[in-house]
This record gives sequence, C-alpha cells and structure tokens, in this order.
Amino acid sequence: MNKYVTPACFLLYILTFLNFFLIGGLFVKITGAAEGQGMAAGAMVFTYGLVFASLALITSLIIVSQANPKFISKTNKLLGIGLFLIILYMTFSFYNSANIQ
Repeated sequence: MNKYVTPACFLLYILTFLNFFLIGGLFVKITGAAEGQGMAAGAMVFTYGLVFASLALITSLIIVSQANPKFISKTNKLLGIGLFLIILYMTFSFYNSANIQ
C-alpha cells in the first residue's frame, strides 16, 4: 500500500488529472460538441474534462500498481512536457482568436 503514496506517485496523479482534464476540454473544442449549446457549453466542457481526467486517474492507479519507480519518473517527465505543450497551445489559440475578432 505504501507504493501508492510516494511523492512520485502523487505527482503522477496530479499531472495525469491536469493533462487529461485539459485534453477533455480540447476534445470538446475540436469536435465542436459545445457549438450552439448556449450556457450549457461550459457544463459540457467541464463534464468532458472530468470524465477524461477520472478515467486517466484510474489508469494511473493501475500503472502505479504494476510499474517500477523509474518508469513512473519517466512518465512524470513526459506528462510535465505534455502539460507545458497543452498550455502553450491553449495560450496561442486564445491570443490568435482574440486577434481575429
């Protein structure tokens, strides 16, 4: 049970949740699922993000139970880079949409 509460595992849980929450929101944007929904669009984005994040969090718990600490460390680095790239994409997308209007 101590394997689940190491600092590297906590970082894995947090990075997994953040990455896949944002990926769920981007999924709604890319597919256009929230187009024309009015005030319900925000709830849809939040729900998709939460579903993606919760499924990824369950997957990360399974990964922690099976993987060695070196693999978890490499996964944390990969998720950190992924989070940086997602935030970078969202920032550029926001500024480009503001310049178009």
